[in-house]
Amino acid sequence: MKKPVMLYINQNERDRLDFNIQMSSNYHVIAFADLQEAQYAYQSGIYDFDFAIFSVTYPIFDYIAFLQEIRQHRSKLDFPMIFVYPPDMVEFANRAMQHTQKGLNDIFIQPLDYELLQNRVEILLKIKQKHQEKPVTEQATVQKTLIKRTIPVPKRYLLKRSFDILAAGSALLLLSPLLLLVVLLIKLESRGGATYTSRRVGTNYKIFRLFKFRTMYQNADQKIKQLKHLNQYGSASFKQENEALSNTCSECIIRAQGCQHQLWKDNGEVVCEKIEATRNSRNAKPVFMKFERDPRVTKVGRFLRKTSIDEIPQLINVLRGDMSLVGNRPLPLYEAEKLTKDHTVLRFQAPAGITGLWQVTKRGKADMSVEERIALDNEYAIKHSFWMDMKIILKTFPALLQTEKV
Repeated sequence: MKKPVMLYINQNERDRLDFNIQMSSNYHVIAFADLQEAQYAYQSGIYDFDFAIFSVTYPIFDYIAFLQEIRQHRSKLDFPMIFVYPPDMVEFANRAMQHTQKGLNDIFIQPLDYELLQNRVEILLKIKQKHQEKPVTEQATVQKTLIKRTIPVPKRYLLKRSFDILAAGSALLLLSPLLLLVVLLIKLESRGGATYTSRRVGTNYKIFRLFKFRTMYQNADQKIKQLKHLNQYGSASFKQENEALSNTCSECIIRAQGCQHQLWKDNGEVVCEKIEATRNSRNAKPVFMKFERDPRVTKVGRFLRKTSIDEIPQLINVLRGDMSLVGNRPLPLYEAEKLTKDHTVLRFQAPAGITGLWQVTKRGKADMSVEERIALDNEYAIKHSFWMDMKIILKTFPALLQTEKV
């Protein structure tokens, strides 16, 4: 009997060898160390893969993007997929099903229990076989039933989407002379294209290419690590603010009954557990990146950023449906990977947008903390509506006139 063909990805050579030894007796394992090579092998059709197992590492969203690509053509029943996470990524793994819109069949944590893994694979392959053996007429009946049960698209989404298409299309048409002038100025000042695309994470962790006018010199993204010491979200002012936190939280002060969450530290100090958690969170590596007088930015780029003209090409993303005019800002992969806790994942359930609640609330205020920005994103995710979007759009124009360089 022909062995099922497995697509396996793992960057660690020793782990790949061990995996082959454990699994090759039952499966034909095609192993790859490089994700791009695995994508090419899948897309080329060289192998007729039956299922896939990915040993996930950073950047996580490269694996999720490959998963989403496969799911565009093959369902969970037709092509089972399992993600294997290292122990330090357990927190992200616990939410992996939700983040990938249930595109995964299962998740495992290293070190692998190979007996359990093989049992799970066998069950998934049996389900796949039964699904493929169903008569075409039966499958069509099931599909019709599913369509009938589909929840209708909310009216507020249709209203929001209609407004996005009308407003974005009209704006691109009216601003076309300005766009041509900007392209010319960018090309005259520095080498490289007038626009660039950046991979961003939007609604439900969907990854897409964000369009912007180029405001930096070429290869600027590669210099992020060299400039971490200039990050405003990790500056001395934030550390001083952290040290100034009271030892008692606002809840205890309001109740006036003493601290209800006392924590005894090793040095004998008694503090509020909530305050200590906040301090530890703020002392961790900053989630967001923002630089004052960023040396990577060109002269024309500074003007484009100050006036937010560099954001205009994102209207193309709006027309494509990647994002909306109003929503939470889609984040770069290196920022989104850090937002996997309960109080941060909520922001990704809201539409992604060009402008949003935190931009009109805090723009121009250099003292905005990471916690405040996340709180505003979460507030929009909970309360957003078409009329709320209209209010944000009206407040966006005055916000553009403020002096902060973003």
